[in-house]
Parts: sequence; C-alpha cells; structure tokens
Amino acid sequence: MDAKVGEFAAPDRRLASIGATREPDARAMRDLACLFAVDSYRTIDQDVAFGIRQLVDVALKALSPAINDSTSAVTSLDYISLLLRRLAVRRIEPRPLYDGDTLRVLPAGPSFERLVALAFEQILENAEGNTTVLLRMLRAVDQVHGVTRSPARRQVLEDMRAVVAEVARGTARNSRARRLLETQLKGPASDEDTGGA
Repeated sequence: MDAKVGEFAAPDRRLASIGATREPDARAMRDLACLFAVDSYRTIDQDVAFGIRQLVDVALKALSPAINDSTSAVTSLDYISLLLRRLAVRRIEPRPLYDGDTLRVLPAGPSFERLVALAFEQILENAEGNTTVLLRMLRAVDQVHGVTRSPARRQVLEDMRAVVAEVARGTARNSRARRLLETQLKGPASDEDTGGA
C-alpha cells in the first residue's frame, strides 16, 4: 500500500504497488481495485486518525482568540486521552500479511507516535499561557503513559510530556500557574487543580 487509510487520493495518485515477475492482467487489476474504497470524505470507521483530527479541530477552534473557550478545549483533550488510552494497549502499527511464507501485503497506516503527535502538537502550539489547557494536556499524556507497557510508546509519551512541560514553564503567566504546573510535573494533579471530576 502506498496510501494510508484516510489520506487524500488524487486521480493520479498511486494507491498500491505490485511486486510481481510479470505484468498483472486486467482481471487482477480489477480485483485489486475492488479492495480499495475511495470516497469524497474521510470516515472514522477505519480511520482513527480522522476521529482524533476532529477532536483536535474542536480544541483549536475553542482556543482561537475570537472564541477563547478553554472548557471545550479541555473536553476535547479528555476525549483524545480516552482514545489514546484505548489505542495504547493495542497493536495498531501496520504489519505485513503473509500467505504461508509468501509476503502478500505491506500495509500502510499510522504509528502510535504519529497519532500522539497528531493529538497534541497543534493544540500545544495554541495553548501557550493557558494553564487550564496545559494542565489537562499533561494529565492526558500521563494517563496514556499509565496504561501502556511498551517501552517505545512510553518513550514517545515521555518525549511529548517534556515538550508540553517546556511550553508550560516558558509561558506560565504568574506564580500560581507555575505552582500548579510544577505540581502536575512532579506527579498526578488533583482534580481540584485541573478542574476535573
């Protein structure tokens, strides 16, 4: 597979490549084409990245200066955290498919690292100085970290936490904000500090 699920499929874009010793016939090409569904819009049925993208978009709109709605941004982060916690304990990276010893398909799909970046990076860029959102983002990363035992995934989350911490420390606007952020960075924040239940 050359295109991942949910990616834009232009008419001239190759969806898959065939490794064969001879040119496939028309029937083989039709059979292959039937394995792909192309539509005008992405759906969340098989495209988890699209669901995350929608939640990120809600958070970004909420954080825009014209709206300035931290509550909606925090709610989006809660749902993003829930999705990532469910993904963190599953094997989501695409794996080669074999027919006996013969390799048949090299699928393309998002990695856990890519989904974490999709979930947090743009929100972080727009949350500078917003203590409520930064606290919830740290809490979300910590919650996902708490459910996975994969060293690679834990490292991805620790790297994201370090970036969030850097932004939080660099943009805290007062001593109370710095205290709340440092408390979260030392360990899980209380519900009172993060506004959660």
